[in-house]
Amino acid sequence: MKSVLLLDDDKDLCVLMCSIFEELGLRGVCVNSYNDLIQINLPKENFDLIFLDINLGTGSKNGIDAYDWVKSQKYQKKIVFFTGHARNYPLLQAKLSEPNVTVLEKPAALEIIEEILSSI
Repeated sequence: MKSVLLLDDDKDLCVLMCSIFEELGLRGVCVNSYNDLIQINLPKENFDLIFLDINLGTGSKNGIDAYDWVKSQKYQKKIVFFTGHARNYPLLQAKLSEPNVTVLEKPAALEIIEEILSSI
């Protein structure tokens, strides 16, 4: 079974997204903070896709920090920055030139989410 990881501080959104994952026959895992993320054994879990929110709350590490940690774990599959921040956010722009990285701006239509999920 293919699996998807979502990092987002919005717990209601996590519940909704994980239900979408499950409806599409995927295993969904959601974490709500950078600290929760780094507790996951990423190589063992072998996620097929990772969604990262940029803004994880005031005083918290952000989705760019999370991206850097994920890459340090040798993750090479698709990463989607799932964010309300504009596409021209400077720290995000630097990551978009890397392979397997894209942005999905919130709010996103269900059809677009399903299209991304069907590509894994």
